[in-house]
Amino acid sequence: MAVTTVSNVTGEPVPPPTVRLPYLAERAMRRLELAFAPQVVVNFDGFGTVWGASPVAEVEQDIAEASADGVAVDEWQTVDRDGKSLRIVRIAEQGMHGGIHAFTVWNGLAEAVAQ
Repeated sequence: MAVTTVSNVTGEPVPPPTVRLPYLAERAMRRLELAFAPQVVVNFDGFGTVWGASPVAEVEQDIAEASADGVAVDEWQTVDRDGKSLRIVRIAEQGMHGGIHAFTVWNGLAEAVAQ
């Protein structure tokens, strides 16, 4: 069911926005999405420096593309200090998809909201 926004002034339907959000607003929305996601992927470069976080589906796609291109993909299963499952994937590529990705529970916020 589509929701239609109606103007408080004219009573006419308001069309959806046709321009992109400003860059900083897009980044803020992405951080908000990640804050409420039950699982995200923390991304590291080859030196172990954190360079961001991504949704699981986005990194899974990167892993699939790297594998299809014949890039070495190494994967380990372990647990974090709290005993929660931790999946580590290393993509041995120098480009955008390369690096180390840690699939883990980002924080307890999403779980608290869901309960």
